[in-house]
Amino acid sequence: MKADGRKYGRPAGVRTAALQLTRFNLVGIVNTLLDFGLFFLLSGAGMTYLLAQACSYGCGIVNSYMLNKYWTFGVTGTRVSELFRFVTVNLSALAASVLLVYLFHSPLRLPLVHAKVAATLLTMTISFCGSKFWVFRRSGLTLEQDRER
Repeated sequence: MKADGRKYGRPAGVRTAALQLTRFNLVGIVNTLLDFGLFFLLSGAGMTYLLAQACSYGCGIVNSYMLNKYWTFGVTGTRVSELFRFVTVNLSALAASVLLVYLFHSPLRLPLVHAKVAATLLTMTISFCGSKFWVFRRSGLTLEQDRER
């Protein structure tokens, strides 16, 4: 390790952010599997598909909060303001994804699968940045100090 905290020529903050982004994406994969699995389990057991969707999506959100909070960003303790910020970021990402899928597919005429992938990549960025710099930001740290974690 170099004297300025660099290892392999990259600042420690860049390595940390890369690890967090990797973990964030892994949590997203787990959430997707949980959401789909629970959805088909519940709807297959006779639950209406809309209620099954609400339950499975809700479980994915709870899972996302817990894994990202403790594993991705290493934050302990819970505050109501943190929960509010988490819900706000996730609802914002949901609204952005719906808008982006529409814009990419309808006016821009991209195939639906391409529109969905593009919207997902953009909203993943919104979600990651919102989670890292707003939802799970450690109180008492400046933005610069928090970026280094």
